[in-house]
Amino acid sequence: MRRVVADHLEPRLCRDAVSVVTTVVPVDDAIALLRAGFAWSVRYDRGRLLAEVSSWDLLAAGHVEILRRWAGVHERPGAVHRALRGEPLDDAELDALACRDLIDVRLAQRCLGRAVTAADVAAIEARASADDQARLRELRVILASPVGAHQPALTDEPIALLDDDPTDAHVLDLCDYAWTGDHAGCLRRLRAAVAHAAEVQGSTPTRTPWPRLARVCRFLTEDDAAAMALLDRAPLVDTHDDWIEIFGELGVARLQRAKDVVLDALERAFDGVPFPGPRHRSLFQAEAADSYAGCDQSRDHTGRWQDLPREHILACQFALPHLEGESLQYCLPALVSFVVREHDRPSADHGTRWIFETVEYHLRFSLADRRRRDDQAARHERFTPAQFAAIAAFADYYRCSPADRARWHALGRGEPWPPAEPS
Repeated sequence: MRRVVADHLEPRLCRDAVSVVTTVVPVDDAIALLRAGFAWSVRYDRGRLLAEVSSWDLLAAGHVEILRRWAGVHERPGAVHRALRGEPLDDAELDALACRDLIDVRLAQRCLGRAVTAADVAAIEARASADDQARLRELRVILASPVGAHQPALTDEPIALLDDDPTDAHVLDLCDYAWTGDHAGCLRRLRAAVAHAAEVQGSTPTRTPWPRLARVCRFLTEDDAAAMALLDRAPLVDTHDDWIEIFGELGVARLQRAKDVVLDALERAFDGVPFPGPRHRSLFQAEAADSYAGCDQSRDHTGRWQDLPREHILACQFALPHLEGESLQYCLPALVSFVVREHDRPSADHGTRWIFETVEYHLRFSLADRRRRDDQAARHERFTPAQFAAIAAFADYYRCSPADRARWHALGRGEPWPPAEPS
């Protein structure tokens, strides 16, 4: 199955961008490492196969040509790199090496055709500590066998099977696949994770992050459209760039569908809410209040909230905390819609950051402080369940905590404002 993994990855990799440990190596070498089972930590990211391998494992298995190319591009070659390059090492240099490095050098020389003599082995034995004994025993076994005799055979069968421990149902990445070759087991875990999208969304950091799961889903299905169909129910994480990076135009479409759900909910729930009028604080008056100043409503937009000019929102990024009642009911859907449309644009951090942060802060419940809890409840007293449900849709789309999302959804079902919590 490792061969199947390698065959699938090979046409998808950038030809000049495969990293093994800290060294960029040719794609063919990286694929050979994966096929032979030497990549013991594998990650497929942005067209790169990122892996960790052991030079000793490669030496022991006779993969000397891969190691020679690796040694050829190493910026700071050590003794083993020089041995792999065929450069001579004098006795003084060999005597200065640590015992484990000396073992590596002797095995590298043997792989290149130089005989490792009994005297060479005796010199290693004389310096070997207790920690070196295991590798020394392995060296003796290798020296007694033909070169390459220990190279692992390729197989189409799983090397190991993933267990079905339910506590690990969402822990899945390409390491599982590369280590085990258990395609069926990985698919089972993938389905379990997708089936519990809401649980994963609010889970602990030990669970599989959705960008990684998206990559695995795409990898296992071998079909971007099929992978996106599986993940369409999955939550959107803090950064949406991952979806675009992984799925390209399909990812853009996925994000737009999520945006449309929120924008449509806001449009339906708040449609017809009028400008609050002179008896209530307007957007520009709320902005002035943040600086302990005052102004009239001559600059304010008084038509539909859907048509509130973008320039007004950008000019009033500190207004939201000073809006309540009819004013909040009119302005909040415009501000939330602005965030949905613009928060993941490339220019989002240039002049818009504060409006994103104030909207995010507005959606947090302050229940430990009774005064703040009562103030929040009073500010929203005119909102209908449908309007709360629209805010809940935004909370699901954006970065709100699972607890706060649940509270907005409860308000959307017509439940009362949550009670104060003991401090």
